[in-house]
Amino acid sequence: MIFPLWRGFERLYRQWVDELAAHDVAAVVIVDRRSFTEAQWRNRRFLDALRRWARLFPDVVCWFIGNEPDMEEGDSSSRQTRRDFQKLCRNARTVLPDAYLIAGALAFVKPSYVDGLQDVVNAFGVNIYGQRPAEDFPEPGWGFANVWDLLAMFPEHVPIVVKEMCGRTAEVADEHQRAEYFSRMFVVLAKLGVELAGVYCLRGGPEVREYAIAETESFAAFVGAAPEVNVAPELAAARFGVWNGVSIQRRYQSLEEVHAAVQELNPYPERWAPEWLVKAGEAGTWQLAWDSHPLAISGPEDLRALYERGQEIGLLVTPYVIVRGRAEWNAGEWAQIAACAEITGRVVLNLEDGPRYWNGPTRAWALAAEYLAPLRERLPAGAQLELCAIPRNHVVHSLGGPAAIAAWLSLCTSCSWECYDAIAPDLDVAASMERVAGWFNLAGVALRPEYFIPLVQRSRIGDWAPTIYAAHGLQVWHLDGD
Repeated sequence: MIFPLWRGFERLYRQWVDELAAHDVAAVVIVDRRSFTEAQWRNRRFLDALRRWARLFPDVVCWFIGNEPDMEEGDSSSRQTRRDFQKLCRNARTVLPDAYLIAGALAFVKPSYVDGLQDVVNAFGVNIYGQRPAEDFPEPGWGFANVWDLLAMFPEHVPIVVKEMCGRTAEVADEHQRAEYFSRMFVVLAKLGVELAGVYCLRGGPEVREYAIAETESFAAFVGAAPEVNVAPELAAARFGVWNGVSIQRRYQSLEEVHAAVQELNPYPERWAPEWLVKAGEAGTWQLAWDSHPLAISGPEDLRALYERGQEIGLLVTPYVIVRGRAEWNAGEWAQIAACAEITGRVVLNLEDGPRYWNGPTRAWALAAEYLAPLRERLPAGAQLELCAIPRNHVVHSLGGPAAIAAWLSLCTSCSWECYDAIAPDLDVAASMERVAGWFNLAGVALRPEYFIPLVQRSRIGDWAPTIYAAHGLQVWHLDGD
């Protein structure tokens, strides 16, 4: 698995490397401009940052040095850019004397960029977008050139690594032709002696959706062409959680009908376990006080009946509670959360700002002492709480900032984020998760994958389900609309 090393995501990358190793999959990392501070990059002071990355990842063997360096700073013929790239490669060899270093990958495939590096790096990297694996495939004149002519530009004795090849669906007739393209290309590259070849990309946000190969025939072609590749399985605990909404719609008269509706939305029913997130209540009051639907929860026994029936039909029923934190309500609120956890083992705490939502302490120390500690004392052993919040700066600030979020996560085992970008562009999943990672870094919170679960609107399931952001599951608001 190939991924870049960008500042600010160190803990997340460490988690990725460890998870891949547990599944016998090698991590291949990329050091590029975003691996350095602006001052380090501008002044070409690469050594300190390289030493830092080497200390963080002593178990990573294979490193790409630069990512399309011939496109840096807008001028592909810039001698200064070329000199900077070569200095970066030489500095990397100084810091990583035993690593397998790959110079590039180059975008325009100008061998002058790697002149003089034959004794510095182990291989030269190249991206082969728009290259043909055969003279007439996908069709005569398709793309830019034949891949063998491109690679012939490099000296014969220098190993070549292909970091990325074209996976853009718009450039081929259909998915079947794309799969055939990959299969043919891998065979040709193997015959040409290419040491390693990769595809861009497995998953990604909406802006690169047309490149993603996860869950496609192209993925099968990739694995079929390289049978020795071990692909890490998805976590068994991944869930597809659908929130009920403000109230339960009358169209659902049974839990079986809810189950069918959830599964109808589930894009990967063979991989994601279906989950129905149903409101238990708030401030110690159960949901039946506001919702007269027969499935509305009036207390622990109602929840138990729903949960047990869900287990019988294959639907995980998970209660959520809107946490209020008002002193006069806390005893009832804590008891309600504990009762839910006793039955289902998992409860989602919906934390939002404003007078109709969180009224409790926001300073981290007060939150921990006055609210979280008493709640912890009441929880049954093994209870799993999930925090659900809105990933906006002003919301997190009003709730006490990153330190308060860290206090909540001292009690919670997972965290979901309301990324409603269908109505609010600033809640785009990718941008939101980057903000979340920034808050966690400030608060010293480990960047665990289970802390980055996206909660998206129903209309956006197709956009975000195939992406890396949903690798550990996805949640949806809500069962009947956005």
